[in-house]
Amino acid sequence: MSPKKYMLPDTVKIELPSSLLAELICNGLIFGHDCKCLDENAKQVLWQSLLLSSTHRSR
Repeated sequence: MSPKKYMLPDTVKIELPSSLLAELICNGLIFGHDCKCLDENAKQVLWQSLLLSSTHRSR
């Protein structure tokens, strides 16, 4: 019996702590263009994390 192939959806909506999102962005595991901000909090964390990660890369 062979395992069924599972088709992943194109997008998912998840909720995670802002500190985890910031950590993923700062470590280069998620990029800004991969995210869509669904509220003002997400937008703020995304922008702050991108700014922080860009200052760390330029050193």
